[in-house]
Amino acid sequence: MAAGSGGDAGGSGAGQGGGGAGGTAGGGPIPLGLNDVSVLYPLPSSSLDEGYLRPKTAGARGELLPQEVFDAMPTFPVTPADGLVYSRMRVVALRFDGCGGLPEVCAPEIRAVMQPIDNDGSARDSALHLFYRG
Repeated sequence: MAAGSGGDAGGSGAGQGGGGAGGTAGGGPIPLGLNDVSVLYPLPSSSLDEGYLRPKTAGARGELLPQEVFDAMPTFPVTPADGLVYSRMRVVALRFDGCGGLPEVCAPEIRAVMQPIDNDGSARDSALHLFYRG
């Protein structure tokens, strides 16, 4: 698992089913593959809403974002300063890519975007992009 902050998850994986909006290969656009699927979730009405994936949500390979991984990430300036609060992080988007990464290292990939959700349901203008490969 790799975690990064901010940025756009598109633009990877030229070739078999990869690619993202705005990417280029040899100067031309990279076509989207039929296996790329993105899911955007509506924002919850509160950070307490059930049904949203949280950092501690666990599957067969463990938690989505263990606390020790989150704590080891470098901080970056956000406004307000408490922008990335572990307990408020929720998955707001998922992308399934049948061939993520570089073309020569094609591997199935799931990307999750987490944003901190406030008590009133608003999302902070900060995000973590998490990449999971099979």
